[in-house]
Amino acid sequence: MTLQDEAKDPWGWLLAGISGGLTWAALGSAAGPIGVVAGVVVGATVFGTKVVVGAVVNRDEPRALTRSAPDSLPSPPPNSPAAVYLGRAARARRQMSDIAKRPGDQWLREEVGRMDDGADEVVDSMRGLAGRVTLAEQILFDADGPALAADRSVIAAQLAQTTDPMLGQEQRRALAAVDEQLASLTRLSGVRDQLLARMHTAAVGMETVATRMGEVVTMGTAALEHDRAGDVIADASNDLEALRTGLAEAQQLARGVVPAPPPGD
Repeated sequence: MTLQDEAKDPWGWLLAGISGGLTWAALGSAAGPIGVVAGVVVGATVFGTKVVVGAVVNRDEPRALTRSAPDSLPSPPPNSPAAVYLGRAARARRQMSDIAKRPGDQWLREEVGRMDDGADEVVDSMRGLAGRVTLAEQILFDADGPALAADRSVIAAQLAQTTDPMLGQEQRRALAAVDEQLASLTRLSGVRDQLLARMHTAAVGMETVATRMGEVVTMGTAALEHDRAGDVIADASNDLEALRTGLAEAQQLARGVVPAPPPGD
């Protein structure tokens, strides 16, 4: 909070009034006008101290609230690659949830249930990546790379024929701006492709984990034995952890390249 915000806080005025009143009550009858002045001074001192200390202690609150706000990302269009991969992962997640309820063996039910819990994070991360992929695709579409490349060709041809130094300077500036935008679009396209590849891997990985869970539960601990079941579950859990790690890395990659969506989108 700012000094102005703290000065408007009614608690500061109340505290100052009480402090000044107590001082006047203690000195007023004995010191006469001096007690009134002392009460005003004490109240003002208390109020000023509260304002300054409150402003210093709370000065980072708005910034912290801003940092914690989630990005506003678009949903992938139906049948787009991002939507397809996200849908596959979500279906695998539902399958895992259904499988986790099947075992009658308490040990197996707990082990499979722990693996089921970790799948939510994978799907949530994939949902975030799908939004970033979609945002990148919207930016690439709006920028119209082919038209921009054609524009560059026109500017370069004009520059080659220009004899006016001032005109040539402006054309070089325009050419540099177009080159910078084309380079940015190339990087953005590369990140989009990497994120889609990571989503594809995660979707297949989720389906694989669901299948392995189904294998253990179908066989049951009586047929598969606890040691063998434990190995299969441990391998599947490691696969799930690898998926979470890979998706977290992809999120960091995306945040470093994909621009933030404009306000209101």
